[in-house]
Parts: sequence; structure tokens; C-alpha cells
Amino acid sequence: MTTDLIADYEQHLKNRRRAEVTIEGYIGLLRRMDRELPAGLTSATTDELHAWVFTNDRAVSTLQHYITVAKGFTRWATDPREPALDYDAAAELPQLSVSVRRPVRAATGVQVADILDRAGEPYIDLFIPAAFGGLRCVEIHRLWREHMTQEETRIYGKGGKYRSVATHPRTWAHFKDRPDGPIARDREGKRLTRDQVIHWGNNRLARMGYDGQLTMHSLRKYFGTQVYELSGRDIRVAQELLGHSYVTTTQKYVAVSKERSTSAVLAMDLP
Repeated sequence: MTTDLIADYEQHLKNRRRAEVTIEGYIGLLRRMDRELPAGLTSATTDELHAWVFTNDRAVSTLQHYITVAKGFTRWATDPREPALDYDAAAELPQLSVSVRRPVRAATGVQVADILDRAGEPYIDLFIPAAFGGLRCVEIHRLWREHMTQEETRIYGKGGKYRSVATHPRTWAHFKDRPDGPIARDREGKRLTRDQVIHWGNNRLARMGYDGQLTMHSLRKYFGTQVYELSGRDIRVAQELLGHSYVTTTQKYVAVSKERSTSAVLAMDLP
């Protein structure tokens, strides 16, 4: 029954025209809850949900995401107009306050070098495609070894759109001897979900000392900034490689270095 109910909720989200990547993440997390809760998701008590959500040392943003997904599902399932459950176990889960953070900034070359030097497996498998291919977390989740050649990497992006990006030598050196199959795997070889790519990557960066400074998105921004600068600041090149529909989105990904800003000011003519 639980699996069918989750499938019904998936259809509900599709009917509401939620983004494909959002639906994929929500349903993946709900199925994980269903597997790991003692009697499944639909039979879980508030205490069981609370214990599951707060297991391990998860970041506040992760806890908030888990609670939001659980509340959305149980609220839908107990809708009085057509209830599938008679008890909203997630209703009493706490609302967490997450402080407003500054916009995610691009990682620097020094930071990327440090991250790759210390990351270790399997985290480096997530960081390399982000930093040297500009892949989103959902694209890393979808990336298979057979999508990659020495010349180019085929990326399955947002909205079901594909794009090709030249394979960076660092990427090829790391993955060339890997067998076919998903790139993002846990230590047992099981494919990571999109949410796991996000949380594994971000939590590893936090443990490496970059908490509040860098996220997986920072590595994608590093890629965007690098290709923008190295292409002679051609914003359209960065847009194509990042897979953005609008150039205004790409402009938010391109960091302006302090050195370049300083040079621009000092280069001004005297009156």
C-alpha cells in the first residue's frame, strides 16, 4: 500500500506541474523513508519519523528539507477531501529556523585543488564532474561512465535536454579505467540518488572545513567562472556549457575576481 500511495503522490506532484528534478528528489526520499522506518512510511508514528529525520549529524538545511518532504506527503495523504491516511504523523515535526545565507560563491582554484587532494573516495567522484564539467547534482546522479569519452562528456540536463562538454584531462584521468555504470556510487557500489549527491557532497565539504563557505554549487560556479574567463569572457560560451536557457542565469554564475575589480579601478584615467 505504501509504495502505491507514494506513486499516487508522485502523480499528484506531476499534476501540480512540479519540476521533474523536484519530483525525482521527493519521491526518492519518501521511498527511502518507507524502506528504513520500522513499519514503513504510512504506519510511522511522529516519534519514529522524528528519530529517522534526526539520525546522524545532519546539517540544518538537510533536516529542514527532510521535514518539508515528509510534511508535504502526509498533509496530502490526510487531506479531508479524499483521505488515504487517518493520522498526520509529520504534522508535529519541528519547524527549523535556517539563517539566511549569502549567495553561494564560486570556489577558487586553490580551494578546488585542496578539495580534490583531501576529498577521498567516493566524494571525489562527485567533485570532479562539478568542478571540471559544470554538472548539476542531478546531472552527476544521471552520469554513467559510458557517457564519457576522452573527447567529450554527454550530459542529461534539466528538462530532458542533452548537452556535450569537452572532457577535461583531469576528469578523463580519474574515470577512464572505470567500468560502465553510474559514476556516483556509494562504497558498496550502489547508485546515489540526486539528494544523496547533494548531501554527501555538501556534508563532505563541511567536514573539510568549508562549512558556510562552499557547497557543490560552488564547484559548478568555479567551472562557469573559469570557462567564462578562458573564453575571453564570452558569456554565451559559459551559458552553453552550463546548460542555461537564459543568459541572465549564467551571469549569476560568473564570479568577478577581486584582482580584476581592483585592476579595473586602478586602470581609470586621471582627470
